[in-house]
Order: sequence, then structure tokens, then C-alpha cells
Amino acid sequence: MYPLIVALDTNVLRALDVAKMLKGLSFKVGWDLVFEGG
Repeated sequence: MYPLIVALDTNVLRALDVAKMLKGLSFKVGWDLVFEGG
């Protein structure tokens, strides 16, 4: 039972890290587009 919970926790943490990375990338790309467009 516990290994399953640990696996779920690590998967959730990994998903959060990926989400943060994608959010940061999209934020940076968005600003690049704003500066190029403006």
C-alpha cells in the first residue's frame, strides 16, 4: 500500500515540476512575443 502512495506522490511532484517549467516557458515566450510585437 505504501509504495503505491509514494509512487503517486513522486508522480504528482514530477507533474507539478513539469507544470511549473511549462508555465515559466510560456510566460517567457509570451513576453518575448510582446516585446517583438511592441
